[in-house]
Amino acid sequence: MKKIICFLIVSVTLTSCKIKDEEAKGETAQTQNKGFKVTVNVISKTTDDFCLLYTEDGTINFGKTVVWSSVPGNPEEQKVNFNLPEDVYPTELRFDLGLKQTATDTIYLKSLNFEYNGKKLDIVGAQLGQYFRADENHCKFDPTTGAIIPVVKDGKVMQASIYPQEIELGNALKKFGTQ
Repeated sequence: MKKIICFLIVSVTLTSCKIKDEEAKGETAQTQNKGFKVTVNVISKTTDDFCLLYTEDGTINFGKTVVWSSVPGNPEEQKVNFNLPEDVYPTELRFDLGLKQTATDTIYLKSLNFEYNGKKLDIVGAQLGQYFRADENHCKFDPTTGAIIPVVKDGKVMQASIYPQEIELGNALKKFGTQ
C-alpha cells in the first residue's frame, strides 16, 4: 500500500512540474511576441553582421537606435530576425548589410516581414523597391531580383545601406501600427 501511495505522490509531483514548465514556456513566448519584430529573408554566402537602424520621429536621421543580428554564411535563403525594444514603434527603417562582404559578394534581399501586436505585414519581391532604396554611394539594389551589390571606391568595398522610401514606408508603418 505504501508503494502505491509513494508512486501516486511522485506521479502527481512530476505531472505538476511538467504543467508549470509548459506554462513558463508559454509565458516566454508571449513575452517575445511583444514589441516590433522585423524578419528579413536573405541570401548571404558570407558570415556577417547586419544591423537595423530605426527612428521614431518620422525622419531618416538615423543615429544610435540600432539592433544587430549575426548572419551565418549560407548559399540558401535564411531568416534574420531583429527585435526592437518593447516600448519602440518605428516610423522609418534602414538596413546596413555586408560589413564583411567582399567586392564579389552579392546579398539577395528576398522579403521582409513586420510583426506587431499579433499583426503581420509582408513585403515581397519587387514590392521591396516600393518601400526601400539603395544608398547609391554604397551599393546598388535591384528590387526585382533582390540583388544588393556593394560599390567599390578607391579599392575599398563600401558597406551596403538600404534606406527607406520615406513617404511610402512611413505611411505603411503608420497604417500598420493603427490597424
